[in-house]
Amino acid sequence: MQTENAKLPKATLTTVGDLGKWDVSNVTDMSLMFYKSKLTTVGDLSKWNTSKVTDMG
Repeated sequence: MQTENAKLPKATLTTVGDLGKWDVSNVTDMSLMFYKSKLTTVGDLSKWNTSKVTDMG
């Protein structure tokens, strides 16, 4: 049986802009958010509202 991680595609993005501007206020699971990430920068995430997150990995 494959694990959930094995089912994920390989990451190809190296940039997505400033993730600090994303609205993550309703996200509950961030456990695989940056799994195998090739991102070189993500911006300032200090203002993210993660109050509903129950799984950070």
